[in-house]
Amino acid sequence: MRSIKFRILSLVLSLTLLIWAAVVVFTWWRASSEIHQVFDAQLVQVARMLSVTTLHESKELDLAGYQSDMLHHEKYEYPLIFQVWSADGRLLIRGPAAPHSPLSPAQDEGFTEVSLDGLQWRVYTLVHNDEPPFRVQVAHANSVRDELILKFVTSILKPLLFSLPFVVVLWVGVARGLAPLRWVADQISGRDQSNLEPVLTTHVPAEISALVDELNALFARLQKAIEGHSRFASNAAHELRNPIAGSITQIHAALNFPTGEARQRALEQALVGLQRLSHRLDQLLTLARIEPERITTPRAPLRLDAIATEVLAEMAPDALEKGVEIELQSEGPVPLIGNGELIAILICNLLQNAIRATPAGGSVTLRIGDTKTGVYLSIQDTGPGIPEEQRDRVFDRSHRLPDTPGPGFGLGLSIVQAIAEAHGASVSLSDPEQGSGLVVTVEFPA
Repeated sequence: MRSIKFRILSLVLSLTLLIWAAVVVFTWWRASSEIHQVFDAQLVQVARMLSVTTLHESKELDLAGYQSDMLHHEKYEYPLIFQVWSADGRLLIRGPAAPHSPLSPAQDEGFTEVSLDGLQWRVYTLVHNDEPPFRVQVAHANSVRDELILKFVTSILKPLLFSLPFVVVLWVGVARGLAPLRWVADQISGRDQSNLEPVLTTHVPAEISALVDELNALFARLQKAIEGHSRFASNAAHELRNPIAGSITQIHAALNFPTGEARQRALEQALVGLQRLSHRLDQLLTLARIEPERITTPRAPLRLDAIATEVLAEMAPDALEKGVEIELQSEGPVPLIGNGELIAILICNLLQNAIRATPAGGSVTLRIGDTKTGVYLSIQDTGPGIPEEQRDRVFDRSHRLPDTPGPGFGLGLSIVQAIAEAHGASVSLSDPEQGSGLVVTVEFPA
């Protein structure tokens, strides 16, 4: 995987090379255009001077002497070659190094490109139509132009080439600029499940502050999840130890009584202990499954009154067996967005606690209705109630009030609290308006 430093350096170098290429192309085009214009102007100027000279020498009848003087200096190299042709096709004047054949077949005035001895030449033709008529041709080798253009462009681009050593400086600068990323990576790389403290944001640049914030939030969620699993394991061990030990003791006692009522009574006690153990396992598994941060079951529109009716029908035999009257009071259809299975578990646990706490001959009332901000569900019993100073602790796992009747395990209200939090609801405990007992109210948001 490529590092950010390598990516930034590659991007900067690529952009630099692209800019250099654009500068080279533009400079070459501009220099070529300017230099060609200068040399073309030179060809035109020389052609006009030759035209004036030829006209003058022809009037003086001294073209032959003029030609002889130019050829006398043929040992010198001229950047230009030229010819003057008469109207009948005679070569009147030929410059040094100029061939005896026409430089260009063009008969009209203007520029042409020709090849002479394997080299490209640019030829300008000037036509003189007055008496005497003649045609002037002046040529310049393109290689001279190209060499000059190359020298000009190279002289301009040399300062750019001298900047290449600054790539090292750029590499060091990028490395120093990315040092905070390395610092954050070092802060995270040495961590394990025992070190989930948030990453310090002192040296974190603004560009990755959001990423570090999300990492810290993830660490917090992991810490909470690990603590939740630790609590669950501790609660499970606490909740299962007594029933298992009691059942083992009763089974050993039964083995010591080969026959008789004592053996039967020990086995029955062992069976009761195992039933309690099964119930505890169900509650522990339910509590583990409905932790608010782990709920992923999609929610759907449901009717709270319909779910309550079903749960009440399931709990009726237990209430009848204990001699407790249960009643449902609803103001009509009560719609709610939530998880129907979890809502049923919540109502079931509240009813179980209420029935368990209510003595024979008492009553349990389940009320459902609307509020200004949502819907509510309340369960009122006629049991002994819970002292106000104890109400904050009843939602703790494994907390069970002393002198609580029935085989309670201290997990019912923890399950209720977890389901309520998963739905954004609140749970409150209060005294009934009349008589003894307890009212547990769950308010769901709209």
